Amino acid sequence: MQIWEYLADFLDYWMEVQRLNKDIPGIQAAIRYDGKLIYSCALGIADQKGTKLTSSHIFRFASHSKTFTATAIMKLIDDGKLRLDDKIGQYLDFLNPQDKNIAEVTIREVLSHMGGIFRDGPVDWSQFVSEKELQGYFHQHVSILNRNEKYKYSNAGFALLGMVIARVSGQSYEEYVTKNIIKPAQLKLTTPDYVKDRRQYAKGFSSKIPDGKRKEIDCAIPTRSFAAAGGFCSTAEDMSLFYEQLMNGKIIPESRLNELLAPEIDRGNKWVYGLGFMGRKINRIKFSGHTGGFISQSSISLFNRREKLAVSFVMSGDESVSPTPFAEAMLKIFYFFKDNDEAITHAEYPQLRAAAAMACEAVYVLSLIHISEPTRLG
Repeated sequence: MQIWEYLADFLDYWMEVQRLNKDIPGIQAAIRYDGKLIYSCALGIADQKGTKLTSSHIFRFASHSKTFTATAIMKLIDDGKLRLDDKIGQYLDFLNPQDKNIAEVTIREVLSHMGGIFRDGPVDWSQFVSEKELQGYFHQHVSILNRNEKYKYSNAGFALLGMVIARVSGQSYEEYVTKNIIKPAQLKLTTPDYVKDRRQYAKGFSSKIPDGKRKEIDCAIPTRSFAAAGGFCSTAEDMSLFYEQLMNGKIIPESRLNELLAPEIDRGNKWVYGLGFMGRKINRIKFSGHTGGFISQSSISLFNRREKLAVSFVMSGDESVSPTPFAEAMLKIFYFFKDNDEAITHAEYPQLRAAAAMACEAVYVLSLIHISEPTRLG
């Protein structure tokens, strides 16, 4: 067995134990290294019928959409059609004339969530508004902070960037990113928003109700005017491929990607924010990417160009379980195998796996034990 076969074998076991331990209905994960897909898994179920989850089942990757939107903006900049410091009011004429802040907000400020724009606006997670309806909302409402006053995450701001992309390119947002990002990156199962077709979509699941069961949640909801902020549908394999192609210069030049990743605005919980991309240090290495949450599906993808490494993880279920520790563990396990390639021999690997299995089983068994009073260990 080669080292990546050992890695895959170990991760398959580790992932399933974690899934069972945290009672997650379904997960997908993928790791790409040095231009190759070295790991992919799909574990659990895709729906309440018990359909086995596969690597081709499609999930909502939600705010990963922001990295696609930022990439599209940078591609238009590289083509000489936009500048980062252009004011959004140059392209959008429906903004509230009584709000002296919002029309002056620059594309750079929206990308970094420093424009002071409200978070969501008229969002109903069961039925998103049309572009015309969103424009009417912006015409009547004002921003809540001054430009550059404070980091304020804004889905509505990225919805505006989707409209800027459409105005400048002469195509719809969906058409532009499909033609200029999705197809060049060779993403076979990725769309900017939900598309009703023959592809298989994984369902979401609620938290457990009193009888111990979960309610199935249909995530087949078009995000319409908010596609640029949270509409993307994809798989772990496709999403990891996007970041691999991005860091390899297949979509925008390396210098443009550097511009997107350079800013480091502190957003708390060990995360920083650039221009449409989040950043986090793991093993003292800065990884970039994004997280996503859509009703009952959550995800995270991270990459580092120098390391030639990209990972993606997505799961179904309520949001009480964060995907971030999974991605961090995937990376730490990857580096353990990579850095100990020579030591992990045929003779030693079974003992390594057995030791890990015992540790994982201990965690799982402990999770099943009912503790009536709070217990502190250590």
